[in-house]
Amino acid sequence: MSPRVLLVDGGGRVATWLAPVLGGPLQSAGAAVAPEAALEAVRRLAPELVLVVVDGPSPVITKLVERLMSDLPRPVVLLVADAAARPAAFALLEAGALEVLSLPPRLDEEAVRSLRK
Repeated sequence: MSPRVLLVDGGGRVATWLAPVLGGPLQSAGAAVAPEAALEAVRRLAPELVLVVVDGPSPVITKLVERLMSDLPRPVVLLVADAAARPAAFALLEAGALEVLSLPPRLDEEAVRSLRK
């Protein structure tokens, strides 16, 4: 059975981009949510994995990762599309996130295979 995934994407741009990836070995637990609504969405939808888009330093994202780890522990993977956001993402590892993945600059078949792993 495929793991159910919740995408936390404040801007919504990555949700559309990742649509081909979700539905393969990963199943969407629901529509992408903004960081402010993510904790409630995790309670309601009970995903096995939470993907969080990191665009830069964000106290909201930091608090979300900390609360997920303390209240609703599950793997949190950070998605980084811009190299400038990498330091913020790596700082979130200290808050309990499991891994940082860099999103490829374009979505082709190779990128989809890589993300599905």
